[in-house]
Order: sequence, then structure tokens, then C-alpha cells
Amino acid sequence: MYYLMLVGLTGDANYNRVGEKWLYFSEEKVSWFKAYALCRTMDGYLTSLENKRVWESVNKHLKTNFSNDSWFWISGNDLASSGNFVWANTGTSMNYSVWSEGQPKTGKNCVNLQFTNDRYEMNNLDCHHFNYFICEPEHVDVPILDLERELQYEREYQRDRDLERAREMNALDCNLENEFNYTRRKPSGLPLNILY
Repeated sequence: MYYLMLVGLTGDANYNRVGEKWLYFSEEKVSWFKAYALCRTMDGYLTSLENKRVWESVNKHLKTNFSNDSWFWISGNDLASSGNFVWANTGTSMNYSVWSEGQPKTGKNCVNLQFTNDRYEMNNLDCHHFNYFICEPEHVDVPILDLERELQYEREYQRDRDLERAREMNALDCNLENEFNYTRRKPSGLPLNILY
């Protein structure tokens, strides 16, 4: 029941593909600690932006889909050791980071994304500040990734089927008496006319 209340707070818990990650973007503002807890109830964590490729795809998604005044919690923090920022879901050091000018500041322990200089950049804030947040799933199983391939096969199959139907419709010829004349080719290459 607690899970249902939390999903009610965050909207549906659907993850969307953004670059190489599956991400959930909240619609409610909460503290960093609450954001962390909410992501855990959705079998995920606050997201980590470990490299330039991930950073650029998330930045592009945020710029395209959210207003410039939307701030988002991510998993970065220095709660264990002041000045040593790590990703909460892995405990690894934040080796790749795009800090805003003058950041990080002393005494602010949790990392968020803020729109600055025509892009989203990292800032550290008081963890009790209310922001939107971004979750990523704990595990992305291979079937989720295979689903994209299967959908591509389905689209190709549908396209081929539609083309075949169009070819068949072009081969149909309706005469004035509403009799349908279907022209087919015999193996010898000679036309075979069948009246229906």
C-alpha cells in the first residue's frame, strides 16, 4: 500500500528511454532523501551521469522536454565525506561532472541539475531543498532491450505486408459488371485471368 501511495505522488512509474538509459522524470518536487526513497520504491535509484555520452543525452532530453526553471535531483552527493562527491547508487567517485561556475560549494551535500549557460549543469544544494528528480531502474534486463528489436521487426513486417497488399490491390481490376478480374502469372509467365 505504501508503494501505491508513493506511485500516486510521483505519477506512473514508467521509465522512458533516454540515450542509453531508462529514466523516470518526476512530476513532484521533494527533498533529495525523499527522492532517493521514492526511486527505491520503483526498483531504481536516483540517476548517475557517469560519462559525457550519458550527460549529453540527458541534457538534450531536459532542454527539449522541461522548462529552464526545473531543477532535478540526481544521485551525486558528498554526505559520507565533505568534498568527495560520489554516485549514491554505486558509491563510485563522480569522475565525470559538469559543474556550474563556482560549484561545488562547501556545506551543500546533494547534487542537482540546474539550467545555466544554455544547458543543465551540476550544482550542490542543501539536501532538504525541494526539486524534481530523475530515477533509473536498478536492473535493465535483456528482454527490455530486445523489445526494441522486436518492435523494429514488427514495423518491418507490417511495412512489407502493407506493400504486398498494395501490390495485390494494383493487380485487381474491377470491370463495369462488378466482376473482379484478378490477373496472375502462370509459372510459364503467361497471364491467367480468373473471374470471381
